[in-house]
Amino acid sequence: MPGDTLSFAKQKIKTGHTGHVAGGVWFAVESGGKRTLYCGDVVPESAVFPMTAMPECDMMLLDCSYGDDAIPASERAKQIVEWVLARPEGAVLPTPLSGRSLELLAILPGPLAIADVMYEPLKAQIADPSLLRPGAAERITARLDTAHRWHPGIPLPACPLLVHDGMGSAGPATLALEMAEQKGHPVLLSGHLPEGSPAHRMREQGRADWFRLPTHPTLPQNKLLWENSGRPRLLGHSSEAKLLNAMQQALPALVTTAVTGDSIEI
Repeated sequence: MPGDTLSFAKQKIKTGHTGHVAGGVWFAVESGGKRTLYCGDVVPESAVFPMTAMPECDMMLLDCSYGDDAIPASERAKQIVEWVLARPEGAVLPTPLSGRSLELLAILPGPLAIADVMYEPLKAQIADPSLLRPGAAERITARLDTAHRWHPGIPLPACPLLVHDGMGSAGPATLALEMAEQKGHPVLLSGHLPEGSPAHRMREQGRADWFRLPTHPTLPQNKLLWENSGRPRLLGHSSEAKLLNAMQQALPALVTTAVTGDSIEI
């Protein structure tokens, strides 16, 4: 659980909330007088999930998914809300079942709908309020319990519809995107779009819009995380080399030449 401290032989492992999903943790491993911090996916400014401050360390493995993207979550959320309000006929919003679905529920205005099969998994993610920011569980519960339930076989609703997955490759999103494409119904994508996925194709063809709702840190957030951890040596994960190179001016300790399989001595 986030906040636990574990001991194995001569190693001590401290954990904390990541802000990415309910129960997600970063790890700070202390061994031989050195501390290495691995953060996995983190969201420093989530409206739903808390993130625990990370300790100082000698080596840090940081979530660099967004490269040098510096646009704050507040601006992205504003863009999404304005886009939704401009489409009163409704829209399809593909989203991962964990994490970003709750972020969208926290910001979307007015009536909304969710795929029926999402209700129970989303409720399970907010069942323990200690894993969320204060008051988030109550606000999202109210949104879920008043949301329209959509399922295959009925028309797309005249309100924002959340369906998983975020790439349109599986789950109810597959059919919802097919229906939207056939009818010219608005579609808003808000996350990673791997090449070859239905969501990527629709964006490339101008059949869907895209505003990234951050579920990973922006460059200014990564710089602050690094500085607050004592400006340690730094490795970036979940990122291409060109994105790491674009970050190096802001993060001078970032090693951009490391690849999977390398050994690095601290």
